[in-house]
Amino acid sequence: MNIQWGRILIVGFLIEVLAIVFLSFINPAFFKLPLTHESVSVGLFFAALIAAFIVCFKLQKDQLVNGILVGIWTVLVYVIISVSAELAGLFQNDYDMEYFVKHLAKIAGGAVGALITIGLVNRANVNKAATN
Repeated sequence: MNIQWGRILIVGFLIEVLAIVFLSFINPAFFKLPLTHESVSVGLFFAALIAAFIVCFKLQKDQLVNGILVGIWTVLVYVIISVSAELAGLFQNDYDMEYFVKHLAKIAGGAVGALITIGLVNRANVNKAATN
């Protein structure tokens, strides 16, 4: 198995921190976009998709495993940060169905990003074989 632990940990952490900073600080201060659970879930899906693509783009195999691990890692980073903030009394999270949908969207985004990478790698291999 070719699991890119360094890339997964760094990229997943950065994507999740950027998502938290955007949703908590930048959007309310500058953009004031109306954020619904659906729009946040879609945004997190695409953030995980991009993260998985970054992790998997040079791999020749095991992209799907790496992509799913990116999604799982972003969920774990969020849980660690939010539970720490809850314990410190800074934040109160609602553990409703939308909470779980957002996390499933991250895992699905990681998987889809990996599947896109698999398609690109297969296309590149076919093109390389056709030109030889």
